[in-house]
Amino acid sequence: MAKLHAHPVEMEGNWPIARVTAIIPVRDRSNNVNLLKIAHCPLCGKAHIHGGGTIGSPLLLGHRVAHCVKRAEPYGYVLRLSESLQRNGEVLES
Repeated sequence: MAKLHAHPVEMEGNWPIARVTAIIPVRDRSNNVNLLKIAHCPLCGKAHIHGGGTIGSPLLLGHRVAHCVKRAEPYGYVLRLSESLQRNGEVLES
C-alpha cells in the first residue's frame, strides 16, 4: 500500500483507490441519477461526491480526475465500492 495524505492507500496499478461509502439516488423532474460518496479522498483526505450514472443502470465506477488538488501525482484515482457495499449487494437498482 502506498501512503498519500499520510494514510495507507490501496492501489490499482498506478492509481490510488477511493472507496465509495454511500450511493445516493436523486430523483426529481430533471434528474434520475445516482451520486457516489467517498468519505475519504486518497489525495486530500476530504469527502467528495461523484456522479454514478442513471438509476437502474450499472454504476459508473473507474478512474476519475482529481479536482481537489492541483498537479498532484497521481492526478486522479479509481472509484471502487467499499467492502460493506459489496457485502450488502448494493450494486444498486434504486
